Amino acid sequence: MKALIVLVSLLSCVIAWNAQASEISGTVLSLRSNLPLEDVIVIAAGWSDTSFMTVTEPSGLYILTVLPDTYAVQFQKAGYCDIVADSVAIEENADTTINAALPDPQFACSVTWMFGMAWYPHQVLHDDFQLSNPDGECPLVFVISDTSDWLSVEPESGTIAADSELTIDVTMVAPDYTEWERQSALQIDHNGANSPYIIPVSVAVLIDHAGTKSPGNIPLDYALASHPNPFNPTTSISFSVPRAGNVELSVFDISGRVIATLASGAYAAGEHSVTFDGAALPSGIYFAHLSAGSIQRTQKLVLLK
Repeated sequence: MKALIVLVSLLSCVIAWNAQASEISGTVLSLRSNLPLEDVIVIAAGWSDTSFMTVTEPSGLYILTVLPDTYAVQFQKAGYCDIVADSVAIEENADTTINAALPDPQFACSVTWMFGMAWYPHQVLHDDFQLSNPDGECPLVFVISDTSDWLSVEPESGTIAADSELTIDVTMVAPDYTEWERQSALQIDHNGANSPYIIPVSVAVLIDHAGTKSPGNIPLDYALASHPNPFNPTTSISFSVPRAGNVELSVFDISGRVIATLASGAYAAGEHSVTFDGAALPSGIYFAHLSAGSIQRTQKLVLLK
């Protein structure tokens, strides 16, 4: 008897649903290209706390079966701005058509990587970059995060109107001589295409040469340095050798390819310097490498044009 009552109740619900069910349907396109959008999430939230959801087909078509109510119909897709059709009144056994065209923001960043060079340990460095929304059809919303306590940005989040830009201030704290260089990254999550955007960040401190000379002005150890660094297009690379011998000084690119050999042969004990010209090279990171027998020294070079 109880099973019969439950079955009758379920049948009554089905009959009631079929008697009242209505449809909201339509096609969702890209506002920019006017092409159909697949996998757009369509949510109908009713005033009576009922909600229904579906996704669009490859043709951009969607169909929602709903109960009579007044709905806010929202369209969501990654890389596009949400749009909402408010106060959509749905009557019993009625079909309602709501087509939508989703606008998209256009994310652009003025840098692909950032590098800071400090003159002394724990120096606080300041830099900036620009985020923009060129030719955007709707606001660009972003959040910037990192996992390093020596790196921070301001603002960390915000909204950029179409055809506008915003300057992001970056603060970096240099390491000490034992660490020499720090590396991290800024992650920018946004509502445009190809989110997130990653900016590698590194900061280095110039090597301290204090106390590396003997009273007779002869270096006590092998050393390698460059100034200026970053540079454009030339920099002076100095190297110290505590005893006479064969020395080779070369410059490599980030893939390990030799770009130039600046010194090769016998050198007297003391300090020496050569000039490296990067006029014919693209901006980027290079490495000066000093080899003297079993002694190896390396200095990062940053060419900024």
